[in-house]
Amino acid sequence: MADTINYGTTPNREGKDRYFNTIVEVPSAREFGPGLGIIGEPPSLKVSNGVVWSGEATYAINIPLILPSSGSVGNNGALTLTTALPETYPNCYMWFEAGVVYAGSVAGMYYVEMVSTTQGIIYAEMLDGLPTAHENPTALVTTGPGAYTQIFGTSAATNSIKILAIPFAGGSLGKQGNLLFNPVFRLPGTATRKTTSFSINSTINGTNQYDSSGALHVQQAAPVMINFAGYNLQRTPTVGLSSGTSSAMHTSTEDTSIDFTASVYVRLRDDGADFVVLESLRVSATYGE
Repeated sequence: MADTINYGTTPNREGKDRYFNTIVEVPSAREFGPGLGIIGEPPSLKVSNGVVWSGEATYAINIPLILPSSGSVGNNGALTLTTALPETYPNCYMWFEAGVVYAGSVAGMYYVEMVSTTQGIIYAEMLDGLPTAHENPTALVTTGPGAYTQIFGTSAATNSIKILAIPFAGGSLGKQGNLLFNPVFRLPGTATRKTTSFSINSTINGTNQYDSSGALHVQQAAPVMINFAGYNLQRTPTVGLSSGTSSAMHTSTEDTSIDFTASVYVRLRDDGADFVVLESLRVSATYGE
């Protein structure tokens, strides 16, 4: 194994530490193990699956992540939604506010198995890192609180819900790297507004807005690229899809020389009966000096 300079650690989906390294003499992927590495001269970001190195560091996420409508939760996580989802999702994660799943439950993304477009079972597993399907999820043995109203509102700061956070080690993308998000969303065809946003840490960057009435939307959303211009400056276009035009370039200041997260936020602006489904997402990371 070559000498390495650690850029930091970040947990993988099993909760183990993986190192982001500068490696001049490239080890085999089997030696390095699963994870991201900054390798070679000139340095470039690569991803290892524990068998081979890939030339592109990409996360592919295909388990749906959902901000559901209002509804009710019965005993043992029995879920009934007010507004039907686009299809029956046999495995997905849904966001619920604190106290909605059972008395004292925390807010977050819970693993759910739907048996119809409106009914399903909420399990104890919660999203922590990248989503995975659970073959034997842990059943809840709880008393259902009953009806709930999903969070909605006009404030992006207080009403936006984080449905995914991908950790990156500080400096792992360099000073001039970027992150490219390619999402597919499904939303109800209502005139009420729904928004999807992407962020570095808590600073929301690229935002897409949807408020067209009509049929259910299957939206291959406009890709969002967060460009790093030095460790403390990110520049991202904000796109309003309701009008089909691009608005201002968004500039944010988050220190990416230290560990950071790239996150996806969604918001129901006008009506808790709406929903947002992130059907799939590809995140590509590029290193830049």
